[in-house]
Amino acid sequence: MDQIFLDVLCANPSRGGAIFFSLFSRAEPARVIRFPSGRASLADSLAMVAAMPVPPFLNAAPGWVIGSKGSKARPSNLACGVSR
Repeated sequence: MDQIFLDVLCANPSRGGAIFFSLFSRAEPARVIRFPSGRASLADSLAMVAAMPVPPFLNAAPGWVIGSKGSKARPSNLACGVSR
């Protein structure tokens, strides 16, 4: 899930502020902090999904679904300087 978040930020850098504002205003800050740390619980992850703006993540979903089946490469953050 972290990688999808990074792909959305990479594809929509101008929306980064709005995405983070949405996260911190709609989810408890402790959950937001745990999310990228690798210590997020299932409840934390679900709260993050509920707090995120829907359109940019829906736009990113097809690349991840198709990529997971191997018929198309998954989105890459290499252009943003983020390695997997």
